[in-house]
Amino acid sequence: MADTVGKVITCKAAVAWAAKQPLSIETVEVGTPRAGEVRIKLFATGVCHTDAYTLSGADPEGKFPVIMGHEGGGIVESIGEGVTSLAPGDHVIPLYIPECRKCKFCTSGKTNLCSVVRETQGAGLMPDNTSRFTCKGQQIFHYMGTSTFSEYTVALEISVVKVNPTAPLDRVCLLGCGVTTGYGAAVITAKVEPGSIVAVFGLGGVGLSVIQGARKCGAKRIIGIDMNETKFDLAKKLGATECVNPKDFAGKPIQTVLVEMTDGGVDYSFECIGNVDVMRAALECCHKGWGQSIIIGVAASGQEIKTRPFQLVTGRTWKGSAFGGVKGRTQLPDFVEDYLGGKLDLDSYVTHSFSLDDINKAFDVMHAGESIRSAVNVYSPLRPTNHPVSSISATVIFAHATGFCKETWEPTIQRLFETSPNVETCVAFDARNHGDSALLNPQFIKDQSPPPMEWDVGGQDCAKVVDFVLSLWNAADAKKPLDRKSGKRRVLIGCGLSFGGAQIAGSAALRTSAYSALVLIEPIIYPMVTEEPSQPVRNPLAESAGRRKNGFSSLQEVYANFTSKGFFKVWQDDALWAYINGAFYEEGGKYWLKCTPVQESASFWGSRTSTVFNKLPAIQAPTYIVSATKHNLADLPIKLPSGETIGKDAGIAKTLPRCIEVVRVATGHMIPQEDKEFVAKYINKVVQQTEDRVSEGIRMMPGKL
Repeated sequence: MADTVGKVITCKAAVAWAAKQPLSIETVEVGTPRAGEVRIKLFATGVCHTDAYTLSGADPEGKFPVIMGHEGGGIVESIGEGVTSLAPGDHVIPLYIPECRKCKFCTSGKTNLCSVVRETQGAGLMPDNTSRFTCKGQQIFHYMGTSTFSEYTVALEISVVKVNPTAPLDRVCLLGCGVTTGYGAAVITAKVEPGSIVAVFGLGGVGLSVIQGARKCGAKRIIGIDMNETKFDLAKKLGATECVNPKDFAGKPIQTVLVEMTDGGVDYSFECIGNVDVMRAALECCHKGWGQSIIIGVAASGQEIKTRPFQLVTGRTWKGSAFGGVKGRTQLPDFVEDYLGGKLDLDSYVTHSFSLDDINKAFDVMHAGESIRSAVNVYSPLRPTNHPVSSISATVIFAHATGFCKETWEPTIQRLFETSPNVETCVAFDARNHGDSALLNPQFIKDQSPPPMEWDVGGQDCAKVVDFVLSLWNAADAKKPLDRKSGKRRVLIGCGLSFGGAQIAGSAALRTSAYSALVLIEPIIYPMVTEEPSQPVRNPLAESAGRRKNGFSSLQEVYANFTSKGFFKVWQDDALWAYINGAFYEEGGKYWLKCTPVQESASFWGSRTSTVFNKLPAIQAPTYIVSATKHNLADLPIKLPSGETIGKDAGIAKTLPRCIEVVRVATGHMIPQEDKEFVAKYINKVVQQTEDRVSEGIRMMPGKL
């Protein structure tokens, strides 16, 4: 990030220009951090009802135009003068309640409500009464001191907490508001006692978090109350012992129902809706003498609560809780560790995932009641990190070409991260030239041109790159297919396309315990056929590979061009000429790559892949073979130099006895633009199926198929 330090950054953000209007994706300028400030590159953000409340125009502190968002996760890009607790590269969560550790609130030991910047933060400005955001020459307001609906934001040092860098940002970002609000209300505000009875009104994200907090504290009974019974299953999964729908008790107040259910009332109740009538019910369902009711939900401006004073005189307590009573900089890191340790479930909250471009869809599903939380992937790609690969789970993916990324690489990586929340890092390669690679995190789901470099292998063979990646893993990790205690993968999932598929299979054959699953998409490079093999088809991918849009003037030019490219540098000369002579045809004085396989080309590729396939029976991981040809890969005869034929008689499935499935995609290897979406969806399906098998703990040992 050093190239951006000290400079104004131009990036993308979702701007609310006015109330009751959809957010607009704009190019904004983000200024440099001033004294006591940090600039953060955001990778993920949640979308909260508080954002929707402000956007509705009902928020009396709402300022427009504004960059909203307050549930974010990112990495510090640069720091301003005097910042000592944070450094560039730190993984952080912005806080809408700061912790200065100096004001009378912070030093009281009684509250988390730091007051030091309340006035300017409410006005949408930094403490110097200016904004760090501009768009189209206009000042854009900050929001809650966080503004996470932007690729970059500026926040105060006292409003940012450093967290464990191994925690996935698209999960722990939820700790920036809703989850912490509920979890902390039970653990910190109420300090729920073991063996107690708890009632939770409202089973949205906050209510579910109260349930998790009460469970952590050892509550004996946790009763969830909601009129939407579709929420009950998840509430019970997260710790509710029973759930109640008030509509099932027509004519009887819910507080009366709960008092009868609990022999006099609950020990703790939590109102997580923001409805003043429910707040009263939550208090009155508490046990006389000691019951506590915690108000978490925020009612509309101007509304008031009421109850009979007798309810309080007889020992019940009414309390409020903001951000769960959590001191963000001091206590929030413990919640991150609870997640990493399996004590706090964040994965179940993320019901939808959207790109920043589609952030309005996140509001749509929230208003429709279809989501608990939507995780918005804000920024891509992630530049190199300092984390050793041996300390985290990783996925190796091979893509075929940069131009292919948008349609296949992006959704494939996205699907892997959606189905494998514990897979944190992906090492991706462009198998076209074996030179482009990037260390990515789950937020990397968009094509970049050119892709960011983690290292440039300079034309080395893919197998060498795989060996290098695997060499970063220690032996202990490689021997653990799944760490049952933490639930985190300690092995790789290999997803290889084309030659990348053959190479990743070769690597898996050499390290039989290094992979949990393999997806080999067209691992034999050039078994391409068309409906009319006698009619060669002009191939745009060949033009791209040759860096020419008008063909080649001679085969010598083809040779010179190919040998200057990374992928072809590793070929032996005779093999390359065999490929060129067989694969190119002349038309109009120019040479074009055929879309039909020729014997010389097939023999070459067959000899390259047969060595790999001969080793595949030793692989222990479940393996999918995907054919992207118009004919089933298993039916395609390929004659090897030895005279052996791989094809219908020998059978790819026989050559690969461990293969789970040989599947056919009804499109050519050179996929037309209109077919790419279909192929992307198909790859998603294959990866999903593989993930399902891995998550079930299936290990395909020799002889099981």
